Amino acid sequence: MGMGGKENEETPEVYSGALPDPMQLEWFKKYRDNETKTMSALKSLTFFVSFLLILGIVCYGNRDYHQYLMGKEIKAIFPRVAQINDALEFWTWMMTIFAPGIYTTNWYNGDEETNKVYISDKSSLLIGMPRIRQLRIEKGKD
Repeated sequence: MGMGGKENEETPEVYSGALPDPMQLEWFKKYRDNETKTMSALKSLTFFVSFLLILGIVCYGNRDYHQYLMGKEIKAIFPRVAQINDALEFWTWMMTIFAPGIYTTNWYNGDEETNKVYISDKSSLLIGMPRIRQLRIEKGKD
């Protein structure tokens, strides 16, 4: 019988004799090869899934809902910063929007704020003094 026949894929009978016949040995070799390939594929799959899990944690682990809320609140305190086109608009924005927004203001009932670590929204901390940095960029270079 040929090697590719249907009889080779069936489980052979186990002999109680000293040596197994060549057909049994061939079946057990194929079974062991299939088992080895399956375990190798399972190890590779486990490694790949673990890698994707760790990559996802590293890439998206610092995403926090509070970070979103803080960004939204800062954009609400300091609107129109992207609409500034020249120096006059910048200094107008600095004096009318930025300066009042970065320092604490009075409470809704007119009481003075005693804790000066908060900015005007009363929930965000001001860490250090605000500083303005000038970047000089040549025209045509972004």
